[in-house]
Amino acid sequence: MSLDELFARPPLRWGLRGDPHVWEAMRDRLRGQEPPGNQFAARTLFERTFTEVTGASLDGPVAESASVYLPQFRVGSGMSDGHVSLHFWKFTGLPILLDRWAASAAPSAWPEP
Repeated sequence: MSLDELFARPPLRWGLRGDPHVWEAMRDRLRGQEPPGNQFAARTLFERTFTEVTGASLDGPVAESASVYLPQFRVGSGMSDGHVSLHFWKFTGLPILLDRWAASAAPSAWPEP
């Protein structure tokens, strides 16, 4: 399995109109890569890829209204066109990817309780 397979089913809802474009850009960047061997490495990789795509960090508190505007994701489709929700990515998008990674990972990838 390669990491881009974790992106096969997009979320049912997005935060803002730029979010689906970030999903696809991250999928493209991770295409063909093998999944990381542990949860920490997976989280780090997804967060780093998000930052590379958006230029934004998800470190620290993120307000529900926090967003970043990316003109390359503007397609002329409404008020939030080109805007990416940092709240969606911190609390929904990245957790979805981590859950999918965990479901596909070998049991040895999880830390001992």
